[in-house]
Amino acid sequence: MVVPFQSIEDEVLASLQDYLESGRLAVMGKADPVFEALGAAFPVPINRIAFWDIPGHMKGGGDRGPDVQQAFAAFVRGIVQRDGLGGEIVAIGDNFVNVAIRGNIEDVLEAMPMIAAFPQHTYLCPFPNPSWCASLTFEGDFYFAYAPTEIRTVP
Repeated sequence: MVVPFQSIEDEVLASLQDYLESGRLAVMGKADPVFEALGAAFPVPINRIAFWDIPGHMKGGGDRGPDVQQAFAAFVRGIVQRDGLGGEIVAIGDNFVNVAIRGNIEDVLEAMPMIAAFPQHTYLCPFPNPSWCASLTFEGDFYFAYAPTEIRTVP
């Protein structure tokens, strides 16, 4: 019996099936427009946001352990609650998953173990105007920063 190839992106989307079917999360399309918006708002010198160059950035994590996605969600949830952030955000990855997944902040954070199941740089931000961004790195570091530049809406 031949088993059809399933990409990592397909696996992630299959794991999110209940969220997608219920409408709690939606696939917005490819991640490229979100990366363009992030590049307009944040310093991206090479292939990732240079959080360390942003005044007031926050850092956590540092361990790519089995619960890194849940720890990242807790890190972001704490900032969201402290700063009163709300609304919809998108989650994107820079390697295996090239789609933008949109949903309410809490739904996206709840689904983080599935969204970031495969090591890559995963970004969370409002879109189309990313006034803030959180990132779970391939190495297991967590970052959060508010955009240091004036937000320019990307068409």
